[in-house]
Amino acid sequence: MMEVRYPVEDKYSFHLRAKGDIYRIDTAPHHPEISTYPRHIHFKREDRIIEDRITNLGNSPEENFKEAMVWVRGLLTPYE
Repeated sequence: MMEVRYPVEDKYSFHLRAKGDIYRIDTAPHHPEISTYPRHIHFKREDRIIEDRITNLGNSPEENFKEAMVWVRGLLTPYE
């Protein structure tokens, strides 16, 4: 299941569940220790936070969505 939230251009969340793992790219201001703050990724687990090198706050919503989908496709390939 994929859920996309994009209320305004610089706030977004792309949330994917696959085989019990979660992957979420978002801009919630919760992890200032990450160099890409506020952009970050929850990778496989809610508490595993990594840098977001996929989206960019300067991109349009369409560009960020496209980049997120390319990343998701790469994640899902092993499940096919």
